[in-house]
Amino acid sequence: MTRDLRSVLVLAACTFLLYVATLAPTFSWGDSADLPLRVHGEPRAEAEATARDYALYRLTGKAFLLLPFGDVGYRINLMSATFSTLGVVAVFAMVRRRTGRRDAAVMAALALAVSHTWWWMSVVSEVYTFAASLMLVALWLWLEWIERGDTRWLVAASAISGLSASAHAAGLLFLLPVAWLLYDARRRLDRSALLLAAGAMLAGAGFVIAMAVEAFARGGMMGLRDAMDATNPGVGPWWRHVAKAVVLLLYQYPVFGTVIAGAGLIRMVRGRNPWDLLVVRSWTLLTAWAVLSRIPDVFNAYAISYALLAPMIGVGAAVGLQQLAARWSASRLAMAGIVAVVSTPIVLYAAVPAVADYLHVDVTGARPCPERNNNWYFLFP
Repeated sequence: MTRDLRSVLVLAACTFLLYVATLAPTFSWGDSADLPLRVHGEPRAEAEATARDYALYRLTGKAFLLLPFGDVGYRINLMSATFSTLGVVAVFAMVRRRTGRRDAAVMAALALAVSHTWWWMSVVSEVYTFAASLMLVALWLWLEWIERGDTRWLVAASAISGLSASAHAAGLLFLLPVAWLLYDARRRLDRSALLLAAGAMLAGAGFVIAMAVEAFARGGMMGLRDAMDATNPGVGPWWRHVAKAVVLLLYQYPVFGTVIAGAGLIRMVRGRNPWDLLVVRSWTLLTAWAVLSRIPDVFNAYAISYALLAPMIGVGAAVGLQQLAARWSASRLAMAGIVAVVSTPIVLYAAVPAVADYLHVDVTGARPCPERNNNWYFLFP
């Protein structure tokens, strides 16, 4: 067994056990109660033929309903834990391939695993980590294709990219940087490979295409617009969303994580590597979508863009570890970095709601619900 395979297995096991240990035991609130019921087959007519139908999510959830333990809510919560673990492993694989450093790959993967919104949506029923995990797997596959040039990687990357669009409408934005990548690589692609990639992507995106066709058949262009529209104009001006995005970012990857991600972003923009640009463009588009989104719980919209920061943490960590290795022991330095990016968020997530409760302040502004402490529910994964 290779060291990389051992690292993957240990990383996957630790991440999955963390999520199972903190998994919601049954239905939660809001969408986390609604989605398991839809997977189970409860009628939800207003979601049909809209971007909120989540047909791929519902179909995948059927497999988890076959588990012989837990209620419907617990089983679909377990689906979130499973796919989130897959996304964490994909981050390890892509950073390991891109930087050649196992320590940087572990640091990036664990930074994502314990980041606030990712962890939180890994222990309840939510579609965002499901969609983001598919994007992360697709990014890893695109890197393998760029490095290897094998058409099989191209087809696999295209298919998973299409599935990410089927998982959530935000995945349609992810297809734009993917198309840009393929356009830039057109000279190295023969027509048959391009057709295979296009066919695989269309097949993967079949669920969202079917939704769009059905919505158009119901109401023409107005029906299609309504199907894709999840806005809520009463939420507030865009600049408030920008401020909230910054605050939430600092809560996702506090101190070390955010600094390292910034360093990685600068290196990836300057390097002009095709895969780096794919990651940066995808993150930029999804961040802009989140900022401009008017869905009521806008923090959900940021979940996908925060996930795409994890590869940047890996690249930034690789640069930092290489520069500092001449002064300190490489193994001790890597261990210190891993401990820092893992322990700092966990301490913060426990401290903030505790202090807020001590001061008798609800810092979330969320609507009150029976048996729910908003500070602990929203701030502690």
